[in-house]
Order: sequence, then C-alpha cells, then structure tokens
Amino acid sequence: MNDKKLLKSPIKNLLEIYDIKPFLKVAGNQKIDLCQQGISFENKEMKILAGEPVSLDLSESDYSGLQISLDKNAVLNLNVFENQYLSNLNIEILDGASLKLNIIKKASEQILNLQIKIASNARLELNTLGVCDHMQVFDVQVLCEGKNSTLDIAHLSSCSAKAKASDRFSLNFLNQNNKADMLLQTLAMDYSKVQSLGKINISEKARLTDSNMKQEVLLLDKSATALAVPELVICTNDVKAGHGVSIAKIDAEKLFYLMSRGLSRSQSFDLIVESYRQVMLERMQ
Repeated sequence: MNDKKLLKSPIKNLLEIYDIKPFLKVAGNQKIDLCQQGISFENKEMKILAGEPVSLDLSESDYSGLQISLDKNAVLNLNVFENQYLSNLNIEILDGASLKLNIIKKASEQILNLQIKIASNARLELNTLGVCDHMQVFDVQVLCEGKNSTLDIAHLSSCSAKAKASDRFSLNFLNQNNKADMLLQTLAMDYSKVQSLGKINISEKARLTDSNMKQEVLLLDKSATALAVPELVICTNDVKAGHGVSIAKIDAEKLFYLMSRGLSRSQSFDLIVESYRQVMLERMQ
C-alpha cells in the first residue's frame, strides 16, 4: 500500500483502499424484497432468518430507533458508515447466531446509543470508529444472557482539535462460560478533551467467564486531556478478568525510525496516527 496515499485519504477513500465491499443497501425510501434475502422487515423491526449469511449496508438508512433480531443460527454482516440518522440501534442475537457489526460515525456532533443482547453459543464482532470534529458520545451496552458465547469488541475515537468525546462501553455477563476481549482506543489532538469509560460486570451465575479489557489513549499534543477509567465488577469466583490502561504520547523511537527512512517529522507523525485507523479498517474487511 502507498503510505503517502494513505496519509491524505478520507474515510470513504480508505474504505475503497481496503476493499470493504458494498453490501445490500437498505434506504428509508427504498423498496426491496427483503424476504428473498433472508430478511423479515416491518415497522422498524428487522429479523435476520437462519440460512445463508446476510450482508447489509445501512449507511443510507433513515430508520432511527431500528431494532434488529438475529434468529437462531443466523449470520449477519452489517455495515453502518457515516449515518447521522441511526443514533439508536437495538440488536438481539439468539442462540447460535453470529453478528459482525462495523460502524463509522463521522460528523460535527454525533451520538450513538447501541444496545446488544446475546443468547447462548453466539458470536459478536463489533468494530466502531468515531471521527470527532466537535462532540461525540458512544454509549454501548452489551448484555450476555446465555452461555458459551464469544465477544470481540474494538473501538477507536479520532478527535480533532478542541473536540470533546465520551466513550462508554459496558459488558454485562449473566451466565457462565463466555469469553470477551474489548479494546478501546482514543487519539486526542490539540485542546481536545476525551473520556474513555470501560466496564465489565460479571454476575454471580457467570462462572468461567474469561474477559479482558484494554484502554489506550494517545495524546497528540500536550494541551489534550484524557480520562480513562476501567471498572471491573466481579460477583463470583473462578473467572478471568483482566484490564490495562495507558495514556501516552507518540513513541519517540517510532518517530526516529520513520525519519531515518526518509520521512519528515510531520509525515512520520501523521503516519503513526493513521496506522490506528488502518488497523481498525482492516478489522472491518
């Protein structure tokens, strides 16, 4: 990949670079025979039926407050890119179902309230990217009611100068033998104020839970401020629950290495910052 091309690429071009293929598009005023695609859709309630994997693109949908349900053993790949209408999304994943959800929010002011409920033997892969120019709130609540399910969650907030961002991610386990990994990352530019709140709640019945949470904040200017708070609530024994937090500046050794390869300091700085978005977009493939 051409690094200089990557440096100046907006989100949409990056999606083309990484060949994130367009899915079946569902727009508010568009009529599609969704039943033939394995989808039942009525009154803002969408049900994904078992059968062949379904791929959907809701980037142009204007259904605020949409509810999505994955039937038993259903498989859904869902993209929501730069949609200002879908600020509230509720998803239920039934037994044996699998969901890969990619969300990109890019606006001056943006709010995402996402609630996901998971049954047994299910799988969730959630990738969220927020490009914040002014104000951003990500509030993600995941409730794992069943057993033997797997959760893989990654979030990145990229905050411009003077932006304010608040990311709140909560995982709640009500039953046993589930596994979860959660990575929350934030890039903070000049005078930006960022808040990263991560929580894992393991109830009394959630024995054999294996969970890990990592929060990383990269301060791109000394005027940026950050608050990263991990919270573990463990109400039973025989579980694994790890967490780690780091708030740091760009690694001077990485800058030196790139500059030794012929890049200017500014180019090296931009390339390191862009690499975070690169990793996230690669997850979305």
